[in-house]
Amino acid sequence: MKNRSTPTKAPKTVDELLALASSDPDALEAYRRAQVQSIIDNAPRELRQRLRGLQFTIDARRELHTSALGACIELSQLMLDSYSELQALLNQLGGQANTSEPAEPPAPSAPSATILAFPPGVSGPDQPGPGQSTADQLRPSQPNPQHPAPGQPASGQSDRAETDPPTGK
Repeated sequence: MKNRSTPTKAPKTVDELLALASSDPDALEAYRRAQVQSIIDNAPRELRQRLRGLQFTIDARRELHTSALGACIELSQLMLDSYSELQALLNQLGGQANTSEPAEPPAPSAPSATILAFPPGVSGPDQPGPGQSTADQLRPSQPNPQHPAPGQPASGQSDRAETDPPTGK
């Protein structure tokens, strides 16, 4: 029968862990070590030695840093290195070349589209309609005071003769 130990207390909540971190960091560290040990003890027998070795590496790397951020970055790099090794092994098993760099994602296929032909007399988005030049088609439908359409007065300049409707009937 496997040796399965359980923690003496139920897992703490995040709020309890935050309070413990600010009031008694040594107690938090003892709690962390107890939880890690419990996980290792409850792992299958054939994995325990590997987990102990991994935890030793993690603890040693944490000890090398004086800041929590430095330790976090170091452990993130450790995980990334482990992932890269696993990816290389999987690539080898899959028949791909053994490289130490991550595999390149597959190249995207060329986009494809169906081109529709417009019948004569019907304008498309890139063809002027009957009686319309390409310049007319590209002109904005809303007037832009900063860049008036050709023949229009600039912002602040008014040409009453062109804009006022006739007054007589």
